[in-house]
Amino acid sequence: MKIKALMVLACLLSITAVARGEPLSRDQVPEPLRPWADWVLRGHEDQFCPVDQSPTEEHRCVWPSRLTLIIDETSGRFAQDFWVYRDTFVRLPGDSTRWPLDVRVDGKPAPTILHNGVPTVFLKAGSHRVEGSLVWDHMPQILSVPPETGLLALTVDGKSVDFPNREPSGQLWLKSATVQSAPEGLEVEVERRVVDQVPLLLVTRIELDVSGKDREITLGKVLPDGFIPIALSSPLPARIEPDGHLRIQLRPGTWELGLTARHEGPVDALSLPPSDTPWPTQEIWAFEAHNDLRLVSIEGVSAVDPNQTRLPQDWRQFPTFLMQPGKVMRLIEKRRGNSDPAPDQLTLDRNLWLDFNGGGYTVHDTVCGTMSKSWRLDMAPPQHLGRVVVAGIDQVVTRSGNQSLAVSRFVKGNCNCKPTAGSNAHPRACRASDGITTFSQYRGC
Repeated sequence: MKIKALMVLACLLSITAVARGEPLSRDQVPEPLRPWADWVLRGHEDQFCPVDQSPTEEHRCVWPSRLTLIIDETSGRFAQDFWVYRDTFVRLPGDSTRWPLDVRVDGKPAPTILHNGVPTVFLKAGSHRVEGSLVWDHMPQILSVPPETGLLALTVDGKSVDFPNREPSGQLWLKSATVQSAPEGLEVEVERRVVDQVPLLLVTRIELDVSGKDREITLGKVLPDGFIPIALSSPLPARIEPDGHLRIQLRPGTWELGLTARHEGPVDALSLPPSDTPWPTQEIWAFEAHNDLRLVSIEGVSAVDPNQTRLPQDWRQFPTFLMQPGKVMRLIEKRRGNSDPAPDQLTLDRNLWLDFNGGGYTVHDTVCGTMSKSWRLDMAPPQHLGRVVVAGIDQVVTRSGNQSLAVSRFVKGNCNCKPTAGSNAHPRACRASDGITTFSQYRGC
């Protein structure tokens, strides 16, 4: 019973998270399974943290606020607030040669721990304020600060440094702490790619050109109505607020953010979200059609030449449109699905091993090619399908209808399948069909 309960809990956690695009809260776990939640999630606590959809798909469990540094010739003091989504280590200013001292968490002394080669403090989930000090004989030229911190308030020898000189790796220049000042400015450019699949996806690329001081701002609503964000990648600390606005900690430079969202249901029209300054008043959208799912025509918006835009190079292969306030991109559906797909193009490479008693044989097939019409591979009696491997992964073998047919089902696309079967019948002559599935080429026997 315990094993069954754990399997059900694991399924609920994974299925609900996929269906809704968000973690399952403890309140949604059925009461009989709730005591097992901590055990199931042990070692996977990051699953409740926001995900940075970079190639590493790293979970971001710490949200740092502004780091305040007060530096003089012999010492320094620091303070920073954090929001922590799970119990974890948080990096502190300094390094092994300039170790942070007198560290306090919410006013209480806390140990400083060397973790992954840098000084850290361990924080429980929730909101915390971390303070500490640094000591040296002479003020260093460079001080290590957490690179994931976006906002920095620096004071050196009693003078506020409006424009700290900080390297992307987190190295902060103290003796050459300033750069040429510039007025505060922010330019935003937005391009989007509509992926017409199920569900419909909207991939947004946001380019920020920032000048002036480090600061935290809230941009307007970044997604049109009906879209749910599922992935945000950003080199700066950023998050999507519950009301759909984008909060981001800015520092001077040019930065590119990526946001992927899915639509809640069927889509026949799209428009811009309400925008405020500095969000641009018009955007360039590329439309990636999937004619195997449905064929649509675009109406209501003007087409533009993608080569005359700043779209990413791999987006320029798609039709491109200018989106403006008040304009609606209407998706006029001409056909749904593909009523006449191209035939499957499959090649069968078959090897047969005769049993020692001569009464049967073992078959090992390698099926390669493209499946554009069928959804499954079928094998007719008297052969008995024992194992199927697709792309190195074992597949479930099922039976179809009332006939004694062993079949393997998988999605359309490129096929690299290796079924293994046995038969008690005498080997038959080679042919371009196993009784149900027809192959364009046949080798072996």
